[in-house]
Amino acid sequence: PPGHGDADIAAFAGARGGGELLQRLHCMAPAGAAAASGITLGPAKIILDDATLDLDALLNTVSDNHARYHGVALHCVTDAQLTVAIAAWQAAGAHPDDRIEHAAVVPEDRLVDLAALGITVVTQPNFVAERGDDYLATIEPECQHELWRVASLQRNAIPVALSTDTPFGDGDPWAAMRAAVHRTTPSGAVLGPGERISAGAALQGFTGHGDRPATPRRIAVGEPGDLCVLSGDPLALDADLVAFTIVAGAVVHGGR
Repeated sequence: PPGHGDADIAAFAGARGGGELLQRLHCMAPAGAAAASGITLGPAKIILDDATLDLDALLNTVSDNHARYHGVALHCVTDAQLTVAIAAWQAAGAHPDDRIEHAAVVPEDRLVDLAALGITVVTQPNFVAERGDDYLATIEPECQHELWRVASLQRNAIPVALSTDTPFGDGDPWAAMRAAVHRTTPSGAVLGPGERISAGAALQGFTGHGDRPATPRRIAVGEPGDLCVLSGDPLALDADLVAFTIVAGAVVHGGR
């Protein structure tokens, strides 16, 4: 199944303890997964497939996780998947850790449903920059604005965070931020200009907590000492500006 089991989590914890893995990890894991030092556990990941969509089965799965005080992360890349996911949440209710992974397609009437549920969406605007020309060639023009939405989610007060979906997408977060701002395809066309967001909003989309990805972290007493120090304007959204990366107060990159 998707997500991480006990053996995976233990291996990650060992790598962190041995200094091989420097990042803090918040792992998607099934309810009841064993905790491990230095690792926090997140919702159970459930991949939806158009060929096997079953609302009753999904409702049972979501309800079972909620009964165990555990959230779910539903993988939704089509309108059909999003529709069934929303229906399941409307019946089961939402858990604070619930989220939608991707939301690659969000028709207009789904925005209202998502706003009412308050479910966090974690989406990947980098796919506009990486695959946008394919979308323009294969998706009906009247539906293209529904792809990889960001601005519409924000306008409807839907909690939203950004990621790259690496290794399926380019892992450079700065490139993903630029894609959210410009929405340009490899050929230079613009896909969904109404979904553009500001550079500041794009940057904020990558600064969330692991367990609350749509809530930006702060530099404050008591917060983890994890920082990315830049040598220039953060709104330039350029990886070359990264001067230092600091984890738990220690410099792990830069400064040479």
